[in-house]
Amino acid sequence: MDLSRLELLSPLWEDCREVLPTNFEGWEIIPGYIDQTHVATAILKGNEIHFGIKPEFRKKLIQRKRTREYLKPLLERKSFLTTRVILNDKYKQNFVERLGFNPTWHDEQFQYFMLTKLPFERERNATQVFTQKTT
Repeated sequence: MDLSRLELLSPLWEDCREVLPTNFEGWEIIPGYIDQTHVATAILKGNEIHFGIKPEFRKKLIQRKRTREYLKPLLERKSFLTTRVILNDKYKQNFVERLGFNPTWHDEQFQYFMLTKLPFERERNATQVFTQKTT
């Protein structure tokens, strides 16, 4: 599907313009599609990622399975991802935390986050031991 650079970047302008770079040189643009319809875009440089979702797809897109499918190849490639949110923007901070990003540190402008594993994984209890009943 051929979309213009502006069309690809439009979800980012709506969702996270305050943390976007002044130019996108060196940033990889990663579109997200559902049934061949462009619904979201991420940009990636090094391990830093920023993403935006078209407003009409926000409720439909943020599902555990889709989120994992989108992030899995990126985490496999990079091992971890980082992002940042305006320090006082609790709504967006909560959003990235729901996606599995953990807060790491902050400066006077931004709260920084890191994702080290796929979100929504069921954790296994390492101390749980199954024993077989013997007779």
